[in-house]
Amino acid sequence: MTENSTTEDSRAIDELIAERAAAIGGEFETRRVEAVSLMNKYRLYAGIAGGGALALLLVGAIFFEGLDYGEALMLAIGITVIGLAIAQTPGRRYKSSIKNEAFNRFVQSFGPEFQYRARGNIPMDFLRRSSLIPHHDKRRFEDYITGVWGGVRFSLMEAKLVDVRGSGKNKRDVTVFDGLFAVFEHKKDFSGRMIIRRDMGAIGNWFGDAFTKLERVGLEDPRFEKEFEVYSEDQIASRMLLTTTFMERLYHLAKDLGDGRMQAAFYEGKFLAMIPCRKNRFEPSLTLQPGAARRDLERFAEELKDIIQVADRLRLGEDLSV
Repeated sequence: MTENSTTEDSRAIDELIAERAAAIGGEFETRRVEAVSLMNKYRLYAGIAGGGALALLLVGAIFFEGLDYGEALMLAIGITVIGLAIAQTPGRRYKSSIKNEAFNRFVQSFGPEFQYRARGNIPMDFLRRSSLIPHHDKRRFEDYITGVWGGVRFSLMEAKLVDVRGSGKNKRDVTVFDGLFAVFEHKKDFSGRMIIRRDMGAIGNWFGDAFTKLERVGLEDPRFEKEFEVYSEDQIASRMLLTTTFMERLYHLAKDLGDGRMQAAFYEGKFLAMIPCRKNRFEPSLTLQPGAARRDLERFAEELKDIIQVADRLRLGEDLSV
């Protein structure tokens, strides 16, 4: 495929994305307006209920000595808080409909093999075999997306990994990763295991026993080596894969994604990108501004393109000699 044909295909997909965002967004815009209207109505009811409860309790406290003003106030506040929590229900239902209905329909704008699931995950056993996953005790996965882009099959998901540290009163949850896992098939002639990581300090604390089987790879690019440490089972194959051109692409990719903190691994015929994110991606909004549903879909498309174009930028669909 030539560069011109790739550009034309990308432009055609962008046009389809815009068209489907307008169509599906228009449908769900009606739901958004209804949800916002109900939320405002329920909030009003919650305020009236809380205020009414406070007035009744204060009147009761005046005429009945057994009632306490402080308790009356806390009870009225409690009623208001519960009412406001219930008032969020239409908004939660709307967001759920966007994620479970609109996103899955919209994602096929990228191609017929694209699928989105609000709940789903890349198998953790596969991820652990990369030797890149930090120790954790709790995990949460969401926004599972699969498809084929530029001839490269991929899967990605949002993930949060939490390590429980300390004991007793000092026990606390520490987030060790919050971001995206993206897995791409590749046609590079590399069948071993190689990880490309940031300097995280003590190796044993991060990788565990599996990491000890890997050896440090010396690199020819001093700028790349300043940012990353590379470890592999096969020194020769790793150096053949990490050409100066490929390291240049990977260096700039890491700068553009995950605030420069991206880490990666080649193993089992796959490329794993571990991308920290400061924000929660693929999340619908619930604002008063018209057209919010369409903009949510357009933002979803932009965020997805940022990730799946890893295959293009690293040329994972091309063989090692390219």
